[in-house]
Amino acid sequence: MKTSWFAFVLAFVSTQAPAQGQVSLPFPDFVNGDGRQSLAEFQGHAVLLVTFAEVWGGLAGLDRGTKLLEEHADDGLVVIASHVPTGSTFGDGASGVDLGSWVMRKRPGSQVLFCGDVRSAWKFEGDLPPNYAVFGPDGVLVHQGDLQKGTSDLDKAVDAALRMAVNGWGRPEEAAVRALLRRGSLAVARAKAGADPALLAEVDAAFARRTAGVEWLLGDGQWMRGKASADALVGAAKGVIEWEASVQALLARFGDDAGKRELDLDGKLSTLLKPLAQKAPERTLPRRLRELGTKASGTTVGTRIERVAKVVDGALAMH
Repeated sequence: MKTSWFAFVLAFVSTQAPAQGQVSLPFPDFVNGDGRQSLAEFQGHAVLLVTFAEVWGGLAGLDRGTKLLEEHADDGLVVIASHVPTGSTFGDGASGVDLGSWVMRKRPGSQVLFCGDVRSAWKFEGDLPPNYAVFGPDGVLVHQGDLQKGTSDLDKAVDAALRMAVNGWGRPEEAAVRALLRRGSLAVARAKAGADPALLAEVDAAFARRTAGVEWLLGDGQWMRGKASADALVGAAKGVIEWEASVQALLARFGDDAGKRELDLDGKLSTLLKPLAQKAPERTLPRRLRELGTKASGTTVGTRIERVAKVVDGALAMH
C-alpha cells in the first residue's frame, strides 16, 4: 500500500509567528533565483510557500502553486517550492545541482522559485504539520494548511494576500505609498511619503533592494537580465538625484569593454538555453555549452556556463 505524502514529516511553517506579527525566514539558495534569499526581501509581494518531493502525492502543492502562478501572472504572486528529502529522486541531502537538474528536466520554463529544504528554519507542533503557507506583502502569515482539506482555503488566502499587495496595507497614507512601490514607481512613492521618516526609510530600502538585485545578477553572470533591471530603474529613479547617480553608475558597467563582453557572451548563452523554456535539454547541449565556456573563460558568464553545464548533465542522466 502506498504511503500518503502527508504522512511524511514535511514541517516548514511555524505555528507561532514572532511577536511583531512578521515571520523571519531565510531560504536555501534558489536554483533559479534573482538574489533574494529571505522572506523579508519579497516585501510587497504575496508569497505562497509549498513543499514538494517525488513521492506519491508529493507534488500536489507544487502543482497547485504552479496553476495559481499562471492565473496571477500579472499580480506579482511569488511561489516558492522547497524540496523536502524523503528518499525521492534527489535523495537525502540533495545538492542544488540535483534539484536544478530535476527542475530542468521535469519543470522546464517554470516561474516557480525552487530551493532546498527550508524546514530547519521553522518550529512546528504535531506529526502532520501544514505543507503550504501564504504570506501577505507585509511578511505576515495569512494562512497555513495542507491539501488534504482541498484547495479552497489556499485559494482564498492567496486572493486575500494579492488584494493587500495591489491596494497596499496599513494607514491610508502608508497603503498609497506601498501600492506605488509594488508598481515600481519608486520616485513617486518617495514624493508621496513626504516627511514621514518611516515611510521614507521603507522607500529607500525598496530602491536599495532593486539596485542590489542588479549587482547580484551581474555577479551571477546574468548580464542581460541585469541590464533589463537596470534600464527599468531609470524611470523608477527619475527626479531623485542620489538615485539617478546610482543608476547611472550601474548602467556604466554595461558600456565598458568588460561589460560589453559579458553581455555578448550572455546573449549567446541565452540563445543556447532558450529551448529549455519549453522542453528538456537535448543531448548536444553540454558540448555546445562547454565550447562557449572556453570562449568565456575569466568572465562571470563563463562561471555560470560551467554551473549550467553540470545541471544539464544531471538532467540528461535522469529518466
